[in-house]
Amino acid sequence: MAGLLVSGGLRLMKGGDTMSVIYALLIIKGLKTYAQVPAKLQPEVKTYLAASDLDENGEPLPAK
Repeated sequence: MAGLLVSGGLRLMKGGDTMSVIYALLIIKGLKTYAQVPAKLQPEVKTYLAASDLDENGEPLPAK
């Protein structure tokens, strides 16, 4: 989750998509699901989650 916060925060400072970061954090907190994310935001939300080693459900990715 720290990776998401860092990458999201840096992206926001550079004018990134605020809503994508918010949706990613809501997924991590269990308040929203990936299916509830608007289709146009899903790719970026998935990128934020993957940057934090999380899948679309906010669960840890399998160890490599």
